[in-house]
Amino acid sequence: MERSSFWEATSAAPEYPALKEDTAFDAVVVGAGFTGITAALLLAESGAKVAVVEADRIGSGTSGRSTVKVTCQHTLKLHTLGDEKARAYYAANKSGFDFVCGLVERNGIGCDFERLPAYVYARGDECLPDIEKEAEFYSKLGIDGGVTEKTGLPFGVKCALVMRDQAQFHPLKYLYALARRFTACGGSIFERTKAQRFERGADCAVITKNATLRSRDVIFATNYPMTDFPGLFFLKLHQEREYAICAKADGLDIGGMYISAQKPANSMRMYRSGDENRLILVGYGHRTAKEDDDFSGYDRLKELLRRDFKTADPDPDYAWSAQDCRTLDGIPYVGPVYAEPPGVYVAAGYEKWGVTNSAAAAMMISDAIAGTGHIDRHIRKAFDPLRFTPAASAKNFLIHTGNVAGAFTAGNILIPEGSYGDIKPGEGAVMRVGAKAQAVYRDTDGKIHAFEAHCTHMRCPLEYNAAEKSFDCPCHGSRFGTDGEVLNGPANEPLCRITERPER
Repeated sequence: MERSSFWEATSAAPEYPALKEDTAFDAVVVGAGFTGITAALLLAESGAKVAVVEADRIGSGTSGRSTVKVTCQHTLKLHTLGDEKARAYYAANKSGFDFVCGLVERNGIGCDFERLPAYVYARGDECLPDIEKEAEFYSKLGIDGGVTEKTGLPFGVKCALVMRDQAQFHPLKYLYALARRFTACGGSIFERTKAQRFERGADCAVITKNATLRSRDVIFATNYPMTDFPGLFFLKLHQEREYAICAKADGLDIGGMYISAQKPANSMRMYRSGDENRLILVGYGHRTAKEDDDFSGYDRLKELLRRDFKTADPDPDYAWSAQDCRTLDGIPYVGPVYAEPPGVYVAAGYEKWGVTNSAAAAMMISDAIAGTGHIDRHIRKAFDPLRFTPAASAKNFLIHTGNVAGAFTAGNILIPEGSYGDIKPGEGAVMRVGAKAQAVYRDTDGKIHAFEAHCTHMRCPLEYNAAEKSFDCPCHGSRFGTDGEVLNGPANEPLCRITERPER
């Protein structure tokens, strides 16, 4: 089983240069995923001179590693928001849905686009009341859907909530097409160009290793915002990981896209292209650094595949994972974080529903910068990144800050004593060696790689993730490779390598 994204393996990535010299633009976008490229395209079409900088390759983050359902059905979410916020959330995502589908269909984008219904299904009775409540909001909002007992799944369900006329596609084929449209409008994309620092003065400066980009507006489309202030995002966001597998499934057709109502949620869809027919299973998410050491998400998904989809190949040939943020009240943080120019904009907290949310976020940010008028300002207000709504957020705020405080305190106290001799080739650990907490990995050649065991974001103690061979932060979700380099933010600096160490 290959530990890589099926989407990355089945698409031809375009090449863009690295930034080499200081340049000025009207707007700079940090992050080349769905949000960043869509926002850049909208601004370029409005006449702005726009640059996108990406630390790795275009689409290399969450956008190229998700289930990729183009749908406004985000589990059983609407009834939890209340009438006003549910209307705003659905309206924004319906605008995003219409934008994506319209762009694909009008321009004939070859991304294996397919219209299908979306379902939330329940196998037991415990979720039936929530399904009924959600169905009531479908009626209130005029959504084409409702409760049904009929699905295309190869196992029985108590009932399901269907939203008709939704869609799915190949995410990177779509994203690469948007990137080509953007550059055709005069836009610039710089890959392998990591934004190391950000400064805001008379204008905005995005500082990379080789050069500085200056602009009147900066958009952080980086999953977790690069700037914590003034939005206090370290208090308002937490990150979760989710796992995916892909298996050949000749002859299988489940007739739609699905996610379970029960927790932990499992999501499934088919992918068809030519003679190829595949099943993609996603699920068993958890807060970053809180995985089950004894039974990984990949193992659980393989068990689900073999138990419930007996006509599919029991041995998946691709496996990958993704990470996304959750907000306190269930609505993404989108928009400006300063009232006066120069403008700094963020988009974060999609809760794994990034296709429609990212398009909606890009339109809202384009409206704020260029006055493009895609989404009503009253809807945009519900996504205000500076908001704090005590009635909806207080409980989750206390849970989140409690988790952070607990991880920081207990994590430091409970780091075990150890020695390099305890670490076998291909394994890692966080341990105290002498008086120093260290993140240690021994590579397959037997060489030890040791680093300070605290996240470079806010100094929280790290934990070793054996399933993915990474050092993860339980406080805000930063992840580091066994070479100490940043895999996921908000951390922006690599771990500090320990070069003087006793061989104990």
